[in-house]
Amino acid sequence: MAHFGYSGTHLTLQSDDMSIKEIFQADDITLKIIWSDHKVSSHNVVSLRECCPCAICQSLRDQGKKVPAHPSVRPVEIRSVGQYALTIHFSDGHDKGIYPFSMLRQLAGLPTS
Repeated sequence: MAHFGYSGTHLTLQSDDMSIKEIFQADDITLKIIWSDHKVSSHNVVSLRECCPCAICQSLRDQGKKVPAHPSVRPVEIRSVGQYALTIHFSDGHDKGIYPFSMLRQLAGLPTS
């Protein structure tokens, strides 16, 4: 698992994975990703927490419940999962979701292939 570490508010890719060129906290609530095709996606970190794809969060959504995400939730650590996804450890302690690159691109309205 490659891993992204904080350098101030900036996250730096520490692997040879060419799917993501760079990922960083653009402001207090926005995570930006620069993809290998030079497209850029912006993600509200609270929205990312709310749409967590893990089984626990999906079960809540299946029951018609909202995934709890406090407005102050922030990413604490981001790791790559192989060459296809990220996992995000949030400040509320949640770290179970695997966010496929295709999902992140789709959320941003970018082509997935």
